[in-house]
Amino acid sequence: MRKGFQISVEGDFDAAHCIRDYHGACSRLHGHTWRVRSIYRYEGALGSDGITLDLKVLKQALHEVLAHFDHQFLNELLDERNITAEYL
Repeated sequence: MRKGFQISVEGDFDAAHCIRDYHGACSRLHGHTWRVRSIYRYEGALGSDGITLDLKVLKQALHEVLAHFDHQFLNELLDERNITAEYL
């Protein structure tokens, strides 16, 4: 049996979107505060310090990704898809 470790970090961003071909209020432009959880899984031995990866590194990586989406109109940014919570 393999031992594994899992840690996660969370962040959020604000963005607008509309759901195309939807018959309801969400077909109109509206915004959300999107909450994102990033999960890091590691299989192997812990380092001598007892950690797999410094949480500061994970938090910074997530922050950089979310900054790309913050205060954007997601339909323009990701125009190849219908922007739903499932897709995003």
